Amino acid sequence: MSYPLAMGEPWPFLVLLATTAIWIGFIFWLAVHRQNARTAKVIVRRLKKTGQPYTVKASYTRGVWNPAKRPGFENAILERGIATYSLDDNGLVHLRFKSTSGHELHLSGAVPDSAIGSTAEHQHARSLMRRAVLGYISLLAVGASMGAAVDRGDVADHVLGAVVGLFAAMVAAVLLVWVVRVGKAVRDITRR
Repeated sequence: MSYPLAMGEPWPFLVLLATTAIWIGFIFWLAVHRQNARTAKVIVRRLKKTGQPYTVKASYTRGVWNPAKRPGFENAILERGIATYSLDDNGLVHLRFKSTSGHELHLSGAVPDSAIGSTAEHQHARSLMRRAVLGYISLLAVGASMGAAVDRGDVADHVLGAVVGLFAAMVAAVLLVWVVRVGKAVRDITRR
């Protein structure tokens, strides 16, 4: 097997692939974390914990929760601007959204059941998340195993094959998640 770096030595290539895999994982985690910061559950939890207004930046691709409607992608505010949430003594969430184009929205609504705690919908979502994480880990394990099994040679060749298989599995997982999210968004839009 010929290696693209360091004439016959796989270690620089392995380090490059491992570093790339770590960065892809970090970027994926950061994207999920940033999107979760815009959900009703996280917003309500922060408002109750701090008692202070909570501000989130919004864009066309990363919408913010609209408390006047049921939580969900289809009801999010998808516009560039700043969303500031506050919680009053009656348990109503108030949103002051200032768009970059200059207009302002003032919306309010009750705290949704999904943001409070253990509803059936919340438990179902947690179960789906656990299955997704287990599926992702299984996909990575299968990719690494196949990569190691396909490669012939000494231990370094098997490690290189495992890293390449792991990287291919990560790319496949990201593409699969993207396809599922686009499919869900299209389904939600067509149901309106």
